[in-house]
Amino acid sequence: MKRTIIIAIALICCTLGFAQNNITEASYPEGNDALMSTIYRNVRYPKECMEQDIQGTVVAKVQIRKDGSIGKVTIVSSPHELMSDEVVKSVKMLAKWTPATKNGKKVDSEVELPVTFRLSSEPTKKELAPVQCAERAETIVSFVENGYPNEPEWYGAQALAWQKKVDENPKDQWAWRNLFRATYYYEQFADAFGDDQDKSGTADVIRKMEATLPDSYVLNLCKGRFCLTTDSAARRGDNIFRAIELMPEDANAEDVDYLACRLWVTDPENPQLPELNKRTYESGHYPDRILRYNWNMLNSMQQGAIYFANGDANTAPMKMMQDALGERTDVTVIPLSFLYVEKFRDALYKRLGIEPMVVDWNNYYQRGNDWSKQFYADMMMYLIRQSKRPAYFSTDVLSHADLNKDSIYNEGILLKWSDHQYDNFGVAMKNVKEVYHLDYLAEPDLHPNKWKTSNMLDINHVTLLAELVPKLWKRGDKSEANRLYNILEKCLERYPENDMHKEFLQESMQNVKKSMTNGEAK
Repeated sequence: MKRTIIIAIALICCTLGFAQNNITEASYPEGNDALMSTIYRNVRYPKECMEQDIQGTVVAKVQIRKDGSIGKVTIVSSPHELMSDEVVKSVKMLAKWTPATKNGKKVDSEVELPVTFRLSSEPTKKELAPVQCAERAETIVSFVENGYPNEPEWYGAQALAWQKKVDENPKDQWAWRNLFRATYYYEQFADAFGDDQDKSGTADVIRKMEATLPDSYVLNLCKGRFCLTTDSAARRGDNIFRAIELMPEDANAEDVDYLACRLWVTDPENPQLPELNKRTYESGHYPDRILRYNWNMLNSMQQGAIYFANGDANTAPMKMMQDALGERTDVTVIPLSFLYVEKFRDALYKRLGIEPMVVDWNNYYQRGNDWSKQFYADMMMYLIRQSKRPAYFSTDVLSHADLNKDSIYNEGILLKWSDHQYDNFGVAMKNVKEVYHLDYLAEPDLHPNKWKTSNMLDINHVTLLAELVPKLWKRGDKSEANRLYNILEKCLERYPENDMHKEFLQESMQNVKKSMTNGEAK
């Protein structure tokens, strides 16, 4: 058996209160992905636990001191003492955090980190065979949509099932597409790529595909996600343009959306981009909940705004609605990760009518592990200052960039940058009453099995909009307070019971109810 450690990080909120109640939670400087990666690298599966087949989750409560250092680490629950020791050791090796603040002052706080230990078969290419083949080959969709990121064995079984399909018909591009995706996800989630990805099972699939279907649509599509280190053309992204050129009429909607996103970052002014986004929109790829969330954000921004975000559910859908529906095309949507690409930055400078920012990469690399947060912050502030446009952020941006939180205000489900204090509560209430369409949050999903990860958006709704309820109550607008509270309650009822965030969200709503009942809103 080989140790496989699945890291699940409890919600680390970064919500911002209104002008008179500015509270932020502690956050890891490089974001949750870096936090998970750091813990994963440092934790070792205890040999005694492996031999006894002991598995389970260690839940650690971690004190984050006001200077950002790690304080007391308390184990709340654990399947074994040795596992507890590993987690405590790993947590104490973490870099300094961004501390919590209350009314602008840094304060001590606590976060919970659950670390799950699980045993699985040695995840190498030669041991794919022992995985039981799936009874039925299923379409492999992005794990962001409806996948199994914590279940590599499922992908291994699907890889075998799709290999059978390929063996039956080597010219079947759909079978090759799914074989590639299943193998890639299996090795990614089983941590099986090792030091040389060219020797991986995924690399073998690419080589065999190239021999069987040279210069095919599916080969170019798959090279967009994974290419051999010796393939300089694929590393440049040449295959993206070729895949679009060869795309069949019945191409999978997710693949069309993927190519649109790659074209957006690679060649932002390419006239094919709006056509791809229209095609994605007409396919019904994105569920209503994600589209409505993006519509609400888009229509609450000021004219000519710039919007920064980092995620699949709050960037691509917004750009897609702009191209497909002509909705608020005055807003400039900026995915943070795209800022690394010079061609995207150049197109952005041209659109905003500003001079390029000189980027000294060596200077950033010398700043240590948090250099990316500083780069994002510098780039965003340069674009804001030079363009003089209203600037908005999705909530996830705060964990990716080192921004001055005193200048960021909650306007409902969006955060706005401002050098001056203003009545952001008034703006938020206008958004809730006149702009946002929120009733869908209280309605059942029409496609409950589609895009299960879209429920993560409810975290933003509950944590940000819930702040409005007690303030409305205090100001005497009890009917609106009750309306918003009931919508959020219905939203929470639908939230998955087994999700680690639900308890936190329920506690938030209970505190809101208590404030309304006792008249303690401040």
